Amino acid sequence: LGDVYKRQEFMEADFWNNPVGNGPFMFESTVPGERVVYTTNPDYYLGDIDFDKLVIRCISSTNILASLMSGEVDLVPGGRVSFPLEDIPMAEEQDYLTVESLESPGQVWIIVDNEKFDKTTRQAFDMAINREEMVEELLDGKGKIREGMYASNNKYYDPAISEVSFSNKYDPEQAKKILEENNFDFSQELLILYVTGDSLREQTATLFQRDMEEIGVKVNAQSVDLSTMMQMMRDKEADFAIMKTSSDGANPLENQDFFTIGGVYNLAHVTDPTGQELYSKIATALTEEEEKKYTSELQLWQADASCYYFLYAPDITVIYNNRLSNMNTSDMSSSVFDYWNWKVK
Repeated sequence: LGDVYKRQEFMEADFWNNPVGNGPFMFESTVPGERVVYTTNPDYYLGDIDFDKLVIRCISSTNILASLMSGEVDLVPGGRVSFPLEDIPMAEEQDYLTVESLESPGQVWIIVDNEKFDKTTRQAFDMAINREEMVEELLDGKGKIREGMYASNNKYYDPAISEVSFSNKYDPEQAKKILEENNFDFSQELLILYVTGDSLREQTATLFQRDMEEIGVKVNAQSVDLSTMMQMMRDKEADFAIMKTSSDGANPLENQDFFTIGGVYNLAHVTDPTGQELYSKIATALTEEEEKKYTSELQLWQADASCYYFLYAPDITVIYNNRLSNMNTSDMSSSVFDYWNWKVK
């Protein structure tokens, strides 16, 4: 395709009207913005599929529960599908539905200007964030505090981070004392950005403001579109920005751009070369053991340096009709589906 289409024309190429692959399904049709229909591939190398057709629907989050209850939808795989928290109790009451809560590899986190605020100031801010309150108030307890770059079920997670991470050191009184001893200017007004239309980020910004106010720091909040938010952080027109990602990275190199000095995605203006140096060691590691060693050093360094503030991870809610069985739901958040194992009544 790269030899036929220019990059800007790629997503509009005729290929997408009749794509060809070697997966468990074959493309049948699509209604843009509404659905994609697939039929099973009889020659799939992992075996026969127990159903004839797969339909992927685009449905407003407010209509997902009704679609499940009517039988119009059989599976909500979590991850990139946002199921309203307030609808979970009703789904749990239906004896023909199964509701599973899984630890998310994604998270909500904050970019902080590393050039404007030194390490001591960043650590004080980090210590003042009440993550437990965020999980309880915003997620109704259906989530987990994040200690660092990786979820506890990620193979690169190092349990030693529990002793280092400021996620476990909430202490607003000590945070304020540290700022005072560091001669922080409490008269200045800071700015945090969040993406317009994202209620979770907006609510997170509100709680962050409240936490900062408790230690005497004034923070204003502003909603902007994502591209504007990124540009404002690049241009140092804001001090913080709330981000949300769906994965912590199966490959540890996925996040290296956030620490590349002078890089376009180094929105926190990280100038400490430690992160970049450790990513170089990870990239050239010859064994998995060596790779994990450097990845461990990386996450422990980042947690202590407070280059970014990792806040919490909403649990992934997977809901499915009981006529489906033999599914590996734990991998669905990463868009991995073992269709060849599924059974349908």
